[in-house]
Amino acid sequence: MVWENDEKFGLQRLLGVNSSVIRRVKDMSQLDNFNVDENEIRWLLQGLTLKEAIDARKLFIVDHAILDKCPKNPKITLCSPIALFFREEDKIMPIAIQLFQGRSDDNPVFFPTDDKYTWILAKMWFNNADAQIHQAISHFGFFKLLAPHLMAINNIGLKFLYLIAKHKDTWRLNVEGCLPPDIVDRGVEPTDVPFYPFRDDAQLTYQAIEEYVDSYRYPRYRPGGTTWIGLHPMADLESKVFQENREASKKRDELALVLKCIIYTCSVGHAAVNFKQYDEYALTLIGHPPKDKRERDLKEDAIPTIQPINKLLTLMGLTKVLSTRATNALGNFEVNYIHDPAAVELVEQFQKNLENTRKEIEKRNKTRSAERAYPFLNPAEIPNAISI
Repeated sequence: MVWENDEKFGLQRLLGVNSSVIRRVKDMSQLDNFNVDENEIRWLLQGLTLKEAIDARKLFIVDHAILDKCPKNPKITLCSPIALFFREEDKIMPIAIQLFQGRSDDNPVFFPTDDKYTWILAKMWFNNADAQIHQAISHFGFFKLLAPHLMAINNIGLKFLYLIAKHKDTWRLNVEGCLPPDIVDRGVEPTDVPFYPFRDDAQLTYQAIEEYVDSYRYPRYRPGGTTWIGLHPMADLESKVFQENREASKKRDELALVLKCIIYTCSVGHAAVNFKQYDEYALTLIGHPPKDKRERDLKEDAIPTIQPINKLLTLMGLTKVLSTRATNALGNFEVNYIHDPAAVELVEQFQKNLENTRKEIEKRNKTRSAERAYPFLNPAEIPNAISI
């Protein structure tokens, strides 16, 4: 049973549908709402104290506090869980899960050493909450920016407005909306997380997008000394975007960053959160999560939390549709707006860079085990735009 596999549960943080959420624990304050006893967890940290594990850059957290007190159907239980992970070489292993925020007797911390099915249920309820974060924030987090252009899609996300409204107060375009600083901010650089296919594969395509925007943004010099401004349309756009603030119009890098982030999010970012839904969304849960550590039974306790088969089939059908691709691959534009010969050269170079990235990612996946393969950010599989 896959739910028995803690390594698989850890891998979902690195190559699942919600793989840009995990953070390295940088100080003890991040554990304030986590009701964990130092002595209970020390042996899971290979003898380290929590402080020592933090200093060794081996402790990671996923904290879904944003779900606490989220409006919901009174018949539904929605956890607001916290999970701790410990890095063992290139693996991220779960070592503790608390299903609700705050410290109380009926909100225990579950460990891998607890009863088998109690620990499995803790992981199932954590992933059930993680799916809500994925849909409301990771998937539909650009609602306000993109809604006028994608209403057919985002009408589906209206019920998530509460979470989006909470999230927008802390979300920053130049950090969470931009891959390189987001990696640094979350503390998940290669020295901290050696195996992280989402990060590594996304960076390759982000670099291609970055080069494309920058080359299209700045002046170029043609043979013979003739100067041309690579992006007359962008110069017009810059004027319009910043017409009320001429001082800001001088900040070319800011406009370039916005364009990079939008192109990345609507292509690479969306591919990362969208096209593995059919693989990941096996079930949704009903009933109530465990609130104690008693022994549990597969038939009596675990299976009854799974939705009836007809609802599971509906979910499977929906995620199958959502996981399909409906536009051309990145760089192979449906409508060609670029006709200037010099600008066409930049598009061709962009396509060459994407082709090199495709080869590199396919090479990487040949060395990854079947469990660790990650084809979802191969540029040949990334659509130009959000279209589902």
